Amino acid sequence: MGAATAKKKSGNATSHGLISISLKGNSGGIFQIASETDFVEGNPKFQDLTHHMASLAASTSSTGALNIGTFLDLTLPETNRSVADSVTDLVGSIRENLQITRAHQVRVEKGVVGGYLHNKIGENCGLRGSLVGLESDGDPAVVEKLAKDIAMHVVAHGPQPRFRSMEEVPESVLEKERDIIREQLSQDGKPPEVVEKIVNGRLKKFHQDFTLMNQDFCLADDSLSISNLIKNTEKEIGCSIKISQFVVYNLEDEIGEPVEEMAA
Repeated sequence: MGAATAKKKSGNATSHGLISISLKGNSGGIFQIASETDFVEGNPKFQDLTHHMASLAASTSSTGALNIGTFLDLTLPETNRSVADSVTDLVGSIRENLQITRAHQVRVEKGVVGGYLHNKIGENCGLRGSLVGLESDGDPAVVEKLAKDIAMHVVAHGPQPRFRSMEEVPESVLEKERDIIREQLSQDGKPPEVVEKIVNGRLKKFHQDFTLMNQDFCLADDSLSISNLIKNTEKEIGCSIKISQFVVYNLEDEIGEPVEEMAA
């Protein structure tokens, strides 16, 4: 019956859903599933399944963006059925189309993975979420708090960070940004030598806006960059700290077709 319902509902649009995170010390998983309506977001069965999926994402042998085709075949411990069958069973129960959207694992060798959920719906689900991995041999309690604070920043900062540092911004992204700025300035009749100075200045602003290490920590009262926040904590614990990876999900993100997007 669940399979029949899932087939019947499979063409229905899914513009709502839930995001969940699961933290397991040096690993963390984040998972997003789409639903037809926001009404079902409050369903405890839907919330539980979403969180179980995040927990599975945190436990897999893969890191980074998970291949959804592979993920669907994994066994979910809480149901003792495959991920695909577990979703089909729930579709038969709540009678709404559900589509797995994406999943991601962050793992560190030594350190902590912290996370944050925003717009919480239930205990373990929300509409925005993030994970931050910090590599460090320092006091786990201090590093864990820092990881959570940075995860909160990643979700709350406007705009949200797209890259970890200036060095990790692809040259193709920077060149596209330069072309946009030059085009805008040429329409204003600026001379070439002035244009290049302005381009360099605006690229600096681009890094301040979109690279995590250069953003101002939005939870602080005074101007304090994420880079300096980490340096201050390093002095406090007498140990180095490095952001190894971060990821942020927003329910409204444009991510294309669920399976094809993640399997590519």
